[in-house]
Amino acid sequence: MSLAKEILELSVQALQQDYPTYQFMVQRDIAWILQKKMIELIEKKGYALEVYQDYPLKRGGKEYNEHELVVVSQGMNYRDMFKSSSQVELVVRVLFEPSRHRRDICEYHLPRVLMPQFFSQVNELKSLVEMNKAKDTKLILVDEYSRHRQQLNQEEQMDWQSWGSYDDPGLNVSVLVI
Repeated sequence: MSLAKEILELSVQALQQDYPTYQFMVQRDIAWILQKKMIELIEKKGYALEVYQDYPLKRGGKEYNEHELVVVSQGMNYRDMFKSSSQVELVVRVLFEPSRHRRDICEYHLPRVLMPQFFSQVNELKSLVEMNKAKDTKLILVDEYSRHRQQLNQEEQMDWQSWGSYDDPGLNVSVLVI
C-alpha cells in the first residue's frame, strides 16, 4: 500500500470514530475534515507528502472541485503537472448524501447524489490514472441513510462499510470507497 493510501485509510478511520460530532452539511465539509486529518498524519509520521484541495491536474482545467483532495510529493509545484512525466500520488473525491431524517437540514434542500453524477465521477477518476496524471484515485461516498447501498449493489458488487447509527435513529451511515 502506498503512503498516500495509508494516510487516507487512517484518516477515514478517524472520521468514522467521531462521525456524529461533525454534523456534515455538504461534501466539502467531509473533504475539509479528511484534509485536516491527512495533514496531521503526514506531519506526525514525517512523510514527504502534501495534501491540497482543488489542485490543477491539467492545463486549462478551470473546473472547481471543492470536494477533491490531491496528495502530491513534498515540494511538487502544480506547474509540474503540465509536464507529461509528472503524476500526483492520489486523487480523492468525496460525495455525500445526508439523511433525510436529520432535523437540522431542510429536506427540500437536501443534497442528493445522483447515479449519473456518481458514475461520471468514477469514470473521470479512472481517466486520470489512464492519462498518467495520478498514480491512484479514490472516490468516497458517504451515505447517511444507506439510500444508495442497495441501488448500487444491484449495478455492481461494491464493498460498502457500515458505520451504523451512532445511537441516532436518523442515521444509518454507509460508506463506499472505490
